[in-house]
Parts: sequence; C-alpha cells; structure tokens
Amino acid sequence: MEPTQTIEAVAAQARTWAELDDAARARLIRACAASLHAVREDWVAAACRTKGVRPNSNLAGEEWIAGVAVSLRALRIYAEVLEGKRRADQLPLSQSPSGRTRVQTFPYDFVEGLLMPGLRIEVELNKAAEATHEVRKAAPGGLALVLGAGNIDSILVFDLLDQLLRHKRVVVLKFNPVNAAIRASMQRAFAPLIELGFLALVEGGSAVGEELSVHPRVDAVHLTGSNASFDAMVWGGSEKESLRRRKAKEPRVMGEVSAELGAVTPVLVVPGPWSNADIRNQAQQVAAMAAHNASNNCNAAKLVVTARGWPQRGAFLKALRKALAALPARASWYPGSRARWEEFRTRYEQGEEIASKQVDAVADGAAEILPWLFIPNVPLRRTELACRKEAFSPVLAEAAISAKSPEEFLSRVIGPVNEEVFGTLSCAIISPPHTPKEMLDQAIDRLEYGTLCVNTWPGLAFGLGASSWGAYPGHTLADAGSGIGHVHEAFMLDDVRRSIVRGPFRPSRRQAFDPGHRRLRSLGRSWANWEAKPSLLRLARLAIPAAFG
Repeated sequence: MEPTQTIEAVAAQARTWAELDDAARARLIRACAASLHAVREDWVAAACRTKGVRPNSNLAGEEWIAGVAVSLRALRIYAEVLEGKRRADQLPLSQSPSGRTRVQTFPYDFVEGLLMPGLRIEVELNKAAEATHEVRKAAPGGLALVLGAGNIDSILVFDLLDQLLRHKRVVVLKFNPVNAAIRASMQRAFAPLIELGFLALVEGGSAVGEELSVHPRVDAVHLTGSNASFDAMVWGGSEKESLRRRKAKEPRVMGEVSAELGAVTPVLVVPGPWSNADIRNQAQQVAAMAAHNASNNCNAAKLVVTARGWPQRGAFLKALRKALAALPARASWYPGSRARWEEFRTRYEQGEEIASKQVDAVADGAAEILPWLFIPNVPLRRTELACRKEAFSPVLAEAAISAKSPEEFLSRVIGPVNEEVFGTLSCAIISPPHTPKEMLDQAIDRLEYGTLCVNTWPGLAFGLGASSWGAYPGHTLADAGSGIGHVHEAFMLDDVRRSIVRGPFRPSRRQAFDPGHRRLRSLGRSWANWEAKPSLLRLARLAIPAAFG
C-alpha cells in the first residue's frame, strides 16, 4: 500500500479509537508489550547491525536498555495509568521557588525507589502552587503523522504512545531510513494495534515525510530530528519557497505541529572541595553522558562548563580525559559523523584526540572508529562552533567561567548558558553536597531547559517515562529552537512546563547508561524481562548485574 493510501486507511479508524475506553486501550497496550517481549532478540540484533555492535558483546546492552527495556517500560506504565494502578491524584506536590506546582512522579512506589536509589523526578507545571495536578481529559483525536528519529529506537515507541494515548489520535509512523532495520520487529511487536488499523508503519526518506505532512487527513505532525528537517517540512525545501512562506506566514503544514530537535547539552560542574574519588567517579559519569550511543543523542553531554578558579579543575579534566580513553571504542555509525567531527577538529587547534584500546565490541564491517575529540578552553559564546552546533559525533568541549566558589559559579553561569549555548532541551548539573541548597534551587529555577538533571544524565530521565521530554516552552514554527511541545510523561498531566530530576552525588552503583558498565548486556536483558512482567524472581535477577557493574 502506498504511504498516502495508508494515511487514508488509518484515518478511517480515528473515530473508533477515540471512542474506546481506557480499559480497552490498556488491553491493547498490554498485548503490544507481550508481542514486543517475544521479538526482543530480533529487535536487538537488528539495532546492533545498524550500529556496528557485536550482538553478543557487553556493549549490546545499550540496545537492550535504550531500545527494548525502555520501550517495554513505556508500555507497562502507560497501561498502569489507563488501568488506574498509577494515579496522578496520589502524587506528592511541592512548590518551585517561583511559585509553580511540581508533581513528584518518580519513584512511584517502593520498588522504583529500590531500583533507582536516591533518584527523584518532579514534573513542573505552569500552574500556580495552589493548583492541583489535573490529568488531561479532553483530547482532539484525529490522525497523527509521527516522523521517527534514527538514533534511539525507543523514541519511536514513546512518540507514537504519546499521540495514541494523550492526544487520542491514530498514528502513521514513518521510519527514519537510518533505523529502518527494526521495522520488521516493530511490525510484529505492535501487531495488536496495526491489525485493527489504529497504527501503521511506513518507510521513506525526507521527501515522503514532507509529502505526508501536508496530506489533508493528517491532523497533527510530530517530528524528532534536526532543525533543517523541521524547516523543510514546515516552510519548504528550497530557500525561495521558505522565504516566501515565512514572509507570508503560510507554513506548508496546516495541522498541529510538535517537535524535538536537539541541542548542545551543557554539564555544569559546581566547584568545591571534592575528594579524589569524587573527581574520578564524576568524570566517569560525564564521560558516559557523552559516550552513550556513540554520542549520537540529542541529550549527549557536549559542553562541560567549569569554574576557572576551582583548584581541582585541572585534576577533573585530567580524570575526564582518562575516563574517555577507558570507554569501549565505537563505530561512528550515524551518517555524517566523520564530516562533523572533522569540522570541529579543523576549527579548534587545541582539540585533543583520545583513542580507546577496547575495540572488541565493534562488529566486522562496521563504520570507522573515530577517536574522541576533547576540546578544552572554549569561549562560552554563541559564535563558537562548540556552543552553537550539536556535533552528533564523538566530540566533547569544555568552557570555563571566572569563578571559584559554588556561590560565584552558580550566580555567574546561568545567564551565559541560557543565552550563549544553542538549545533548551536538557542540562545537567554536577552538584556536590556542600552546594547551598537554596542557591542550587534558585539556579535550577532560572535555567531555561525542558529537563534539568542534578547529578545524573538527562538521558536517564528520557527513558523512565516519569518526566516530560521536550524543549523549554516558548519556541514557535518560525523559530523552532529545540522544538515545540513535549512527550513521554506517562501520567499525561495537564499544562506541563518542564521536569526536574535529582540524583545522589555519590550513587551506590554504576549507572545503567554507562557504556563502561561491566555487566551491561546482562543488566539490559534482565531489565527487559522485568519490565515485561515484574516479579520477585525477575527483580532479583535484575538486582545482581545492577549492583556489580
């Protein structure tokens, strides 16, 4: 069936889907989870082929976690919300320094607290503090076209579930050609929805996406990708058409448009008297934030911001170089990775190439292995390539501001990060216990990002389904920035502004997103099994690799 015919066929089921009750939707979502778990091996194998990773290597655990386990978790917790087993009206409330309501969505129960000790997620609403956490009740329905990302498979799952369940729309999902290899597995996994006509999967390049986005039966379009792809879809592929449409304020797409478009993700390192172990462990965590998925993530750490007057700055940067070198080597599989890497290498003479000697995870015939390019002492201003362009390749830059104490750093870093660094998607803050709590809270309140993470990577928030995911509010079709709207938040709260995630400065175990985790594949497989059907036995099997990473 041609893609345009597919649109017509799925649109015909929009009213039927909109009239289903929550219990019926939950049964279909549960059926999809069972089907996905059944095809998990094939799914991971296909993803590993795309990324040049040996499927039996430890590094394949990334695909088990970021692809299969996270997708199963999304299906499970959405189903629990629909079934009334997770209730938004039972979530604790707090207040931001500026007086907005914050709803604690993680941990929801004792087991979640056990699995992620010390982690807390709050979804911040636009509502004043006296407001309650209302769940979105009215939804427009219709048909949504989801233009899927090519880097992380679970993005597709989160995006289609958000349209199906929060917006109550039937969905046509178009794969990015980069990850089309998982289509067969997704077709089988989501057969319960596909067979009833509520969901369809199509393939094709950007031209197909641009054609389908203006189909008269499409009520909404959601895109995860680049600003260039967004502008071509909304304003036209040629410069002449784009200028004409922008001037006339006549976008190509007439339906509702939402998008997640990436950013240069900063990591703010609060100075102070750190122990040697703190320096080593946090350098390892920042390296992991940068290296996950070969650094082909919209939330990958790309700009480390330090205090120039911090006596331990040199020791931290030395530990960071060492941590990058210790990580497994990766195939630079995403299209254009070499060209972007070369652009940064040419621009910065001070760039340092850091190679890894661990190449055992790279499959035969995979794309070339690029060394890490670490770029210290980059000026913190928008004109700098490292501040304005998302590399999507193994590049990590560092910028320092004039500060020595936590108070100086937090008072001086917020403005430049908000104003000089491209994007508003996510930001991480490494904050030791001696940081004054009130000052840290005020800094968080002033930072203009859709997801703010203290002592952990924004990618962790991305995968748990307990936080919203999207740009800081305020972007428009004419100036899309990091995107418009949000996805992921399974409680489907109303009037969401952003999310705040806090983790311990000294975690009790190595993070699951760390490519250097020694039991990553075992952890990923056990996590997928747990999400498919939680039980005490599966919890015990998950706890063992989690504790000994």
